[in-house]
Amino acid sequence: MTDPHSGFTKAVWIDDTLLRGEEATAAKIALDNRGLLLGDGIFETLPILKGAPIWWPEHRNRLLTSAHRLGIAQKAAALDAIVQELSDVNAQTNAILRLTVIRTQGGRGLVPAEASPGFAFASVAPYPDSMAFDCLSLITSAIRKNEGSPSASLKSLNYLDHILAAKEASQAGAGDALMLNNKDKVACTTIGNVFAVFGNNLVTPPPQDGLLSGILRSKVLAYAANIGCEAKEQSLTLDDMKKADGVFLTNSLRIVRRVNQLDDHIYYASDEDIIAQLQALFRRILTEAVHPFEAR
Repeated sequence: MTDPHSGFTKAVWIDDTLLRGEEATAAKIALDNRGLLLGDGIFETLPILKGAPIWWPEHRNRLLTSAHRLGIAQKAAALDAIVQELSDVNAQTNAILRLTVIRTQGGRGLVPAEASPGFAFASVAPYPDSMAFDCLSLITSAIRKNEGSPSASLKSLNYLDHILAAKEASQAGAGDALMLNNKDKVACTTIGNVFAVFGNNLVTPPPQDGLLSGILRSKVLAYAANIGCEAKEQSLTLDDMKKADGVFLTNSLRIVRRVNQLDDHIYYASDEDIIAQLQALFRRILTEAVHPFEAR
């Protein structure tokens, strides 16, 4: 079953099987799934552009590292196969792939078995053209990140704090919520890492301030010199954010998003400022990443 408006085919990978169309819509998971019952799992999301899984090696390595920390067994080759199968389904369009790994379902109580095989399942959804590089406003959330929690640095299934903060932002008419930690330091937003621009310096909070170190965050740190900037990790306060020349967010699906307002503070932009240059750089990077796949 193909969506006639987009050429997109719904597909999922579950129980070592690729399902498409109506079969994918009807896919089910067991009621004793620990991810469902306890949030005992991790996940990754990434863009698939014309069949090319963008930055998949980095996402795979982060997923495997997180699985190891949690004691969930998972093999790189098995994950690669899942991503390749789902990437091929919509090779002529763009998609969002989500890959979830949970501890094997079964058993009650919090303490898992010593040897915990992982159960992986994945799905693809349409990737709207409007999702990447858009602008947004932020509010400062009343909900704090716990910088001392192990889950702060994991892309885990425990997203309730972020859900509540996102709801808070939506009710205020904002696009996202900036989250501080318990020491009044900036951590992240509900769905991305944050950077503040000071002249030619790009500053982002360090992981110990209670954030997941995102794939795009690491790319900005690596590529900033390409546009004549110096990027560094440094703790930021809310006051620092409002004194910045500009603020932007990063994540693997929305890439680089300009913030035009934080609470009552307005940021002004130009077509050639640092954020515009960074967006142009990543547009080129994505074009080059997709090009080898266009002839497949």
